[in-house]
Amino acid sequence: MHYRAMFRGDYIAAVEIPEGREVTRTIRGVEIVSMESEDGVSEKPVVHFEESPRGWVLNRTNAECLAGMFGEETNGWRGKRVTLYRTQVQLGREKVPGIRVAGSPDLDRDITVKVKLPRRRPTPMRLRRTGSAPVEDTAPPTDDAMPWGEE
Repeated sequence: MHYRAMFRGDYIAAVEIPEGREVTRTIRGVEIVSMESEDGVSEKPVVHFEESPRGWVLNRTNAECLAGMFGEETNGWRGKRVTLYRTQVQLGREKVPGIRVAGSPDLDRDITVKVKLPRRRPTPMRLRRTGSAPVEDTAPPTDDAMPWGEE
């Protein structure tokens, strides 16, 4: 277990998804939440899942992927399933654990979404049709698994 997984906050953290595993969750809704940071207070989108009382803070890359799969209107994301995984992502000059979208069981076929971030070239993200099990992890549970959503 990653030591950061022991300190659970209000939002789902990447370290709570065991490496090499994927989790599929059903979107209940999206809201904008005011959050404090080192730079002050900012507004962030938070995705809520049917299976979890804790939200997932959505970054631009993942929002672009969800919009590519389910449409630009977030109300249309309700009831859709999304498969997430943990990977290393660039944050400033360092690499840190982050959550990325693998795809969804609700996709008819694999798709590629071009993610365009400010001051960057578009990056193609391949999103695939994932397993059809509604909330199953793709690997058997291990002792260090933190099944976020089950408090």
